Formats: sequence, C-alpha cells, structure tokens
Amino acid sequence: MLLWLLLLVAALPAHAARLTAVRPFSEDGHARLLLILDASAADAELTLSTRASPPLGAIAARGITTIDGLDLAEDLPDIVPVDSHGVRKLLVAQVDGGVQLTVELDDSRRVRAERVHPRGIMVDLLSEGVPDDDDRVPTREQLVAMVEGIDLVRAAGGVRKDRPVIVLDAGHGGFDHGAVGTTGTREADIALQLVLRTARRMRSDLDAEVILTRDHDEFLTLTRRATIANSADADLFLSVHANAAPRPGAWGIETYSMDTASDQGAARVASRENAIAREMAEEEVADPLAAQLITAGTMRLSKELSAHVQRGVVDRVRHVYGADQTKDLGNKTALFSVLTRTRMPAVLFESGFVSNPSDERRLRAPHYQEALAGALSDAVGRWLARQGAGEGSRPPRKGP
Repeated sequence: MLLWLLLLVAALPAHAARLTAVRPFSEDGHARLLLILDASAADAELTLSTRASPPLGAIAARGITTIDGLDLAEDLPDIVPVDSHGVRKLLVAQVDGGVQLTVELDDSRRVRAERVHPRGIMVDLLSEGVPDDDDRVPTREQLVAMVEGIDLVRAAGGVRKDRPVIVLDAGHGGFDHGAVGTTGTREADIALQLVLRTARRMRSDLDAEVILTRDHDEFLTLTRRATIANSADADLFLSVHANAAPRPGAWGIETYSMDTASDQGAARVASRENAIAREMAEEEVADPLAAQLITAGTMRLSKELSAHVQRGVVDRVRHVYGADQTKDLGNKTALFSVLTRTRMPAVLFESGFVSNPSDERRLRAPHYQEALAGALSDAVGRWLARQGAGEGSRPPRKGP
C-alpha cells in the first residue's frame, strides 16, 4: 500500500512555473517587457519562441511570444493596456503547453525573447532601424535587479557596507505639527521622541549606522527627507508618525508600504500625511523610467519589512501591556509621497492615534515609547538578518 502511494505521488504532475506579472517599458520604436515568474520557475525548463505579423486592414500589427512549460497566475489580467509609443496593449493567454503573450502595435516590429534570470524573461519589440543595444529602455541588469527586488542604486556598483545603514524619519516638524491630540499632544513631537529612542536602540542592539532626517523640531519637505535616504544609499527607510481620525474611537497600530491606496482609510491617511507636500514640495524633475524601476524593484521588500515591523510591534505591546491594550490594524498600502521618493525598502509606521484619548496617553508615556522603540529595533534587525544587509550587523537583543 505504501509503495503504491509513493508511486502515485511520483506520478503526479509537478507544479508548473507561473507567470505572475508583466512590466512594459516603451520608447519610440522600442518596447521592452519584463515577464516575472514565480519561485517554482527557478528550476523549470522553458522553451521560448517568437513571431511577428504586420498590420492587416483594421487588425493591428502583432508581436507574439510563446513560453512552453509555463502557466498563468490566477490573478494576472488577460489584457494590459499600454497606449504608449506605438504599443497599444498586451494580451496574455493560456495555450496548449504554455503561455502566449501578444503585443498589439501600430507598426511592424521584430520580436526577440530571452531568459535573463531564473524568474525573469525579457521580450524586445523593435521597429526597423532601432539598434539591439538601444539604451532608452531598462538594461538587462536593471531588469534582473527588478526581479530580485534589490536596490537599483546598490546594484549599479555600490560598495558592500560593513554595517547596515538605516534612515529614521520623524514625521512633520516645525510649523507642520501634524495631528493634534485631545490634550494638545503634537504628532511631530511624538514622532521625534520615538525616533530618538529607536535610534539609540538600533545603534546599540544592531550596531547600525542610523541617520536621522531631523533630530529637533524643524520643518523638512518630503522630498528632502527622501533625498537624505537616497544620498546615504540606505538599506531601509522608516518614517514614524502618529495617526488621527475624525472619530475619537479609532485607535491601534498600523504600518504602511508604498502602493496604490488599498481602501478609503488608507487614502485618508495618505491624504493627511501628503498635505504639506502639495503645498511646500521642492521643485524636482521626475524620471518616470527610474520611478518604475525603483518601485518594481523594492515594493516586495517594502511589504516584507512592513510585515516585520507590524508583527514585531504588536507582539511586543501585547506581551508588555496585554491584549486589551493592543489593537492590530495590520499592514496596509498607500501612496505616501515620502515613500514614493525613496530608492530602498521603505515603510511608514503609525504608532497610534493621538485623536484617541487612551492612545494619546500611551504615546506620551516614556515606558510605552521605549517599548515601541525596542520593538521597532528588533523587527528591523530580524528583517536585515533575512536580507544579509551589513556583514557586521548583530541579531536583535531581547528587551522591553
């Protein structure tokens, strides 16, 4: 009987590698696509083939890539609108034995495809006269960095650091006091106190180089905060805030990473935190291509960091103060300006609601602040250990 079961299991088909995302980048006459595969693709044998068809009447020109041995992820859309530089849209379909990617185009183009990473396939669609080494789209190395989810600045040749570099950002400051509590507690003051305590713990417990965007009550634009982190080539960016809500009953702890707003609550928080940016942001020239690369390359790591921070802080508060003093609002995503401008994994931590009388009292208490600081340090330490950031970094120590 056991032998029969073993033979049956051995005969079952292995889980096929899946296509999980398609990232298009386009310039005049050249579109480059990155096909991102799941982890099971690392050892999978895939066969790539390409063909092109010219426009025929009302039918658009097409560039077709077929990948045998691949399945579609369930949540992958079958149509991806592009409408940029002669690329109309992408059509993704499951066909016999694999996946077919069809690109609808304004003009005829030659198509080529190659596997550039165990979990990444690069597809090029080039118009007549466009050279193969066209540098207007992401390079092979940049696409690999996107798949691996690493900081593109460091991937371009940064020096390996002996110690992790962490940028702590105390939200608001100066005339921008942020939210104000029921007894006058200013968000800017709570954020600064938490950041100063967290910095001391990280320097001691993690042997980290900790850089503060501000260490006193001053106003900084969101662009300036991100610039500090980018210039330091930091391993991570942690922005600390205190929350507020229209109704005083709202309370609890939540942590955000960058993405489109996931719900009305996330959009409300992002709107409040970004308000000063709309009024006071420094002039800057945005690089859309760089922004796409950075976002795709670090979003996964940011979400992992957010999960570590949220779980670590909630567990510590629950252990020290009890379950009735802890409310886990979870990990969320939103378009915080300060996160969209950073080039490394970045999260925004909302320590509690100053608009709630109980949360406000907790946030003002030195012992509670120290508990949050220790939890943040430990959570970041565990995340860094998973990433291998900084040869000299130490695991977090136990403490209140």
